[in-house]
Amino acid sequence: MALIKCLECGKEVSDKAKNCPNCGCPIYEEKEESKVIIFGLSQMGLLGGKLKIYVDGEYVGDLKKGQRLEFPIEKDCTITAKCGINPSKGAIDVKAGRTTKIKYEYNRISGCFIPCIVDEVTNSVNY
Repeated sequence: MALIKCLECGKEVSDKAKNCPNCGCPIYEEKEESKVIIFGLSQMGLLGGKLKIYVDGEYVGDLKKGQRLEFPIEKDCTITAKCGINPSKGAIDVKAGRTTKIKYEYNRISGCFIPCIVDEVTNSVNY
């Protein structure tokens, strides 16, 4: 048995409890499954190609127009992308224990791809 903090009131509660005895809030446990879903750009045909996606600097796959790339993560990490000569502006950090959906927008003025988190769901289960 371990003590964890209640997300609602912050009091320490047994990790075996179904609800916090102080405020009644359900106690949750993080799931093992964490994943990232990245959606392809609608205007990628104009840019001639595909995004090359990297997690902490390691290549994980290509993403073409209208496709989506889904992959698991085991720890907090940084997502970056490259597309030919077009730079990606900035990286985006994602956290483990969640399903994170990302889309890249092409900024025509700067010529860069800009990542945006469009949805993030904490993967938790009720005891």
